[in-house]
Amino acid sequence: MHPDGRVFSLNSTWSGAGKLHISGYYPKDGDAYRAPRDWGVVAYNEEAPSVNVSATREPVAIARDIVRRFLPAYTEIYRACIAKQQQQNAYRTNVNNTAAQLAALIPGAELRERDSVKSVHFYSTGHGYGDFSPSSDTVNMDLRSLPVALARRIAALIGKSYRTSLKSEASV
Repeated sequence: MHPDGRVFSLNSTWSGAGKLHISGYYPKDGDAYRAPRDWGVVAYNEEAPSVNVSATREPVAIARDIVRRFLPAYTEIYRACIAKQQQQNAYRTNVNNTAAQLAALIPGAELRERDSVKSVHFYSTGHGYGDFSPSSDTVNMDLRSLPVALARRIAALIGKSYRTSLKSEASV
């Protein structure tokens, strides 16, 4: 394995007798391997870099072929996958921090996790129940069975925020 995480494989059965197929591995998402297409780096109708070489060639010649024909394209795609992975990790960190902040505001709320992304669930006898699902800069709120007084307070907060937004837009 290269220090930056790049790894490639030589497979003697992929392309038939006498051939070696060289292809790369790409960053994982948690425990799951992902292809460049999964990271959004390679278009749906495109293939990740790979090359075939004759297995009868000298090892030095095969190595030169890998360096010349495979590694430049593989390295470029691998680095683009790493950049996407970093973006996704930053997104998840932001979402999970927002979920933790929301959960801290509601006694007894619990954090739930799916695909490394957290959401908030709460249930309270007499105060309703619901789920908060954060995304990058918004939160989807599914509130149910709220007492009318609580629903009015929430609606008033939304109305106040909406009116403030309209005033600031009108002054621009």
